[in-house]
Amino acid sequence: MIKCDDKNLNITAKQKSRRAFSLVEIITVTLISSMVMISTLAIFNQVRKATASINARLDKEDIVDEILQRIAEDLDRLAAPGFDTKLTIKNKVSNGHNKSQLIIENKIYDKSNKPRTFEKIVWQSEYDIVDKRLILYRHHSGLSLEDKILDGELEEIQSGRTELFIPISDEMTVFEILVPRKNANPLTQWTSTSLPLSVVVKISSAAPVENIDGTFEVLEEDWVIRNIAIDRTRKQKFVFQKKDFSRPEPDEDADPNDIDSETVTDDKKDSINKLDKKSDDKKIREKALDKANSIKPK
Repeated sequence: MIKCDDKNLNITAKQKSRRAFSLVEIITVTLISSMVMISTLAIFNQVRKATASINARLDKEDIVDEILQRIAEDLDRLAAPGFDTKLTIKNKVSNGHNKSQLIIENKIYDKSNKPRTFEKIVWQSEYDIVDKRLILYRHHSGLSLEDKILDGELEEIQSGRTELFIPISDEMTVFEILVPRKNANPLTQWTSTSLPLSVVVKISSAAPVENIDGTFEVLEEDWVIRNIAIDRTRKQKFVFQKKDFSRPEPDEDADPNDIDSETVTDDKKDSINKLDKKSDDKKIREKALDKANSIKPK
């Protein structure tokens, strides 16, 4: 027979009761765990939003760089030496937005000496009234095809004199093409048969900022400006300025390697020598007068 002691039974019952959790403890732990999970999810959501905004901004900057690079490649390819290329630039304001158009067209001549469009590329921005945003388009046509499959289908569509424009981006807020000039404002129109030396492209995808008068504009610090040279293989004219290091510069802190600093020419050297001679003669006369005054009888 197994004997059971009452004391031992009481001890084991107390031990079992101590191992269990009360309802208040369970609720407290559940509340604390819920608060930790809510805080963790909130932090994760903030990090996810910040990452998404940073990635979106980087994507916009990448799009701007890609568009500028594509325009530069089009100008380098079509405006190469040896081609009969014409460049046309137009700008106008519509609905408070600047609309720009860049047409690059080069031609070849057939057996009967008739000009034919070898390749034509158009970059153009249009303001969408419905969506209220600026859309950038690109058009390509001519005998030269960029893609044998896709451009072949476009060629069939455009064979009936229908120009098809492909939307490149609808996130642009600034798109402007100008022709720079030396010591003058840039040209907004270019219809000359000759090619300009370079083209300036201003582009931005930043959101407009509201002014005090209620109008919106994109800050200049958010613009991306690129000066694209036309025919980069042409010879550049360099002018070397002769420097005379025999005499010090008028400004002691001036850099002798700075070509913009004032140079001492032969005419200036002659005038400087004459001034030095006059000052020396004046000093000699003053010394003679002082000597004559000192030997006068009193």
